[in-house]
Amino acid sequence: MTCLQAIRPLPDFAGVAIPAKSVLCRTRRRLMHKTSLNNLTPADVWLGRGQAILLERERIKRDTIQTRRLLHQQRAA
Repeated sequence: MTCLQAIRPLPDFAGVAIPAKSVLCRTRRRLMHKTSLNNLTPADVWLGRGQAILLERERIKRDTIQTRRLLHQQRAA
């Protein structure tokens, strides 16, 4: 998105124009929660799926480390 597109207001569902910058900021905040393994979105916590998400991320992390170690050992041999 260019700077000109960000300045242009966007219509919301009620027909009232809202600044594109506020839409971008809200979207960025929602996406930025996931930049760390321990970060959860407020919606995930509110709906009670936070612990399940953290456990799944931990499982993926363990599997990835195990796969990398195996590949490293195969290349070193």
